[in-house]
Amino acid sequence: MVYLRELDTASIEGVLKLLFEVNALHHEGRPDLFKGGISKYDESELKARIGDKDNPIIVAHGEDGSVLGYVMLELEDKDETRLKPACKTLYIDDLCVSSPHRGEGIGKSLYMKAKEIARQMGCHNLTLHSWGLNGNATAFYEHLGMKVMFTCFEEVL
Repeated sequence: MVYLRELDTASIEGVLKLLFEVNALHHEGRPDLFKGGISKYDESELKARIGDKDNPIIVAHGEDGSVLGYVMLELEDKDETRLKPACKTLYIDDLCVSSPHRGEGIGKSLYMKAKEIARQMGCHNLTLHSWGLNGNATAFYEHLGMKVMFTCFEEVL
């Protein structure tokens, strides 16, 4: 059984461990863009997000309380411009499932929770960025029904 709940202090250590795992994957694939041996957020930054209703972090726990995954969300409320109407978006800043627990439906549960939160917030859409080096993530998001919104190209010089 998997339980989803908002980030609390007891979950921070497990989330930090997974953040290092995510960064290691990115560093291995693109050492020119990602530094190794660090985490996207530190303990104090995670603590500051506890109870933040506009930018919640949802954590998946096992029956023993272990952290199995997380999804970090950020509310983006964009004003109307000449070309675009105002738009309220919930952005998935990061979604990770511990490697031994991938394929168990935890990622899907976290995504569905993010979708539920986006609807509750009155958002128009749910978005995320996926690095080209992580084909498994891209396939996962497409399997969930997400569509490519735009593509960013690069040429490393």
